[in-house]
Amino acid sequence: MSNISDRIERMIDELLDQHDGIVEISRNKLAQEIRVVPSQISYVLTTRFSNSHGYVVESRRGGGGSITIKRISTSTAAQALWHLIKEMPDYLSQQEAYQIIANLRRSGLLEEEIAEIFRAAMADQVFADIDRRLADQLRCRILRNMLAALATLI
Repeated sequence: MSNISDRIERMIDELLDQHDGIVEISRNKLAQEIRVVPSQISYVLTTRFSNSHGYVVESRRGGGGSITIKRISTSTAAQALWHLIKEMPDYLSQQEAYQIIANLRRSGLLEEEIAEIFRAAMADQVFADIDRRLADQLRCRILRNMLAALATLI
């Protein structure tokens, strides 16, 4: 049996499929429909529908509030990589970097051997003797450079 987050993710993905990659939802209505608390919807949106996962999420307050979710559509793999580079935050933890790499692997933009090299470069051990904030900033810069190099090769 899948967990609640997986069910919420599937439901949102199905809505996106039905509406050409863009959907506007009410967090409260969706929560009621699935019979979960609204914070569970927020959690899934934050962890599974971010820019690094290939989505843009916009929230609107007032009037019941709504959330617009859009799949980032890019016509080429290089464009997808450049978009990811542009949208990447200035700091990345190992876990966040690994998630980006996993998403690139899932989408077919990285072969497994290259993904393994990327993960090795993003590992906490590489930054062991460096202040955590500086390490997260360096990790982000290195990943951006690696993605830029990859974008120029494809």
